[in-house]
Amino acid sequence: MCVVNVSSVRLEVTGLFAREPIIPCTNYALARSAIRAESTLRAESNLVRAMLHLADAFTERETNMNEGSKNDKALSNLEALCRGELAAVETYNTALSSASLGAFRPQLIQCQRSHQNRVHLLGWRIHLLGGTPPESSGAWGVFAKAVEGAATVIGEKTAISALEEGEDHGLNEYRTRLTELDADTRNFVEARILPAQTETHAIVRALKLGLSQTSART
Repeated sequence: MCVVNVSSVRLEVTGLFAREPIIPCTNYALARSAIRAESTLRAESNLVRAMLHLADAFTERETNMNEGSKNDKALSNLEALCRGELAAVETYNTALSSASLGAFRPQLIQCQRSHQNRVHLLGWRIHLLGGTPPESSGAWGVFAKAVEGAATVIGEKTAISALEEGEDHGLNEYRTRLTELDADTRNFVEARILPAQTETHAIVRALKLGLSQTSART
């Protein structure tokens, strides 16, 4: 801080950042130099603060853009997974309407309800990230058609095989898309969704294995 005390007889100037007492000064040129130095320092200090503020603003903007990009990527993957779950529900509804699969109704209902619950969970997460849950189904629709055709024309074994292929597809989708999710969404899927998918996959695989063993004995 530079202090210039002007009186009729003398000037007093403190040195910049100095802790010493005020030093009497009768050199007006030195006083003017000290004032200019102080003004320059203040201007530079204000400029530095302005630049830091601007840098902070750009950093915040970049962070927000990165977060937005992460959310968009997570939403895209969650929507694809949700469409798959909607199609899985349709597939199991088709299977449950088939008389030839009546012997497996309890297991099919369990799988259908599990997939329906995942539709709700994924929809909730999509809402949380600012998106809109999809209403139309995805790739599982192919397996729905296969199940319908197999159950009415070929038989239960082929229909169950089509269901297992659908469960395989769903499990692979989750495992593939996990790496595309942000950390929080990935933890959510790993904790709430993937275990359920693993369970329904195991249920249908067990049905298929049971049918294969029955066929082998007959």
